[in-house]
Amino acid sequence: MARIGSSASLPRRRKYNDPLAKPSVVEKLLKELAYQLRSSLHTEDIQLLPQLLKAASTQTRYAAKAKTVHSSRFSSELLKEAAEKTKAILDRETYGRISLRTFVDNNMRILSCPSDIKQMLEEGKVTLFEALQLKRLSSEKLSISESEAQALRSEFINNCRKQQWLSHHLRHQIDTFLVVDTQKVVNVETQALSEPKTNPLVLEQLNLIVDMIKEIDFDHINRLHQEDILLAIDELILKLQKAKRHQEKRKTSLLDV
Repeated sequence: MARIGSSASLPRRRKYNDPLAKPSVVEKLLKELAYQLRSSLHTEDIQLLPQLLKAASTQTRYAAKAKTVHSSRFSSELLKEAAEKTKAILDRETYGRISLRTFVDNNMRILSCPSDIKQMLEEGKVTLFEALQLKRLSSEKLSISESEAQALRSEFINNCRKQQWLSHHLRHQIDTFLVVDTQKVVNVETQALSEPKTNPLVLEQLNLIVDMIKEIDFDHINRLHQEDILLAIDELILKLQKAKRHQEKRKTSLLDV
């Protein structure tokens, strides 16, 4: 079967040659998956797939830890089938570079992006990371009209191009615009690291990371290496924020009992 996305049709953007960074390609992939699962789903409606794939990704993640995930909507057999078929398609489309988890956590999210961001992705004007950052500038979050939100997103990405921002800097600028108190976050996390409840292994690894970063003179490494390091730090921050939200959600659930 021919590959859904061809790298030859995408703009050459250094290492950002993601064949699944287009809404139309993601939708086509989901349609193929729905067709393959039609006998189990009893429908080819792709609207069911986001929830199904999220559950399948979670089950796959916990399977490695010998844990079972119970889904009230999908059977474990369907989740396993969905994971296997999606992995086969992703392996074919990306030569194994994009996992089920990455597809669910990142690529699938572009389907809920505003139309202007989708258009920029289709035209190869923004990367997947940039699109997901711009998505945060929504009319709902900012309590403005959609046309105003589009103008704001356009201003941010234009500044990003004109000033040649690294990807992490775009995120930082959006954080600042959304009035994120980054210094307060840093202080809270630093205090948490000094408390006894902190896992000693985690603390040791974080201290190692900080020490190594201090030893690097960023003026003497090339731009690609700078961006690699900063994107890795961004990824770690995102995972820590996700873990923190999960922890707060569990605390709230316990208080409600």
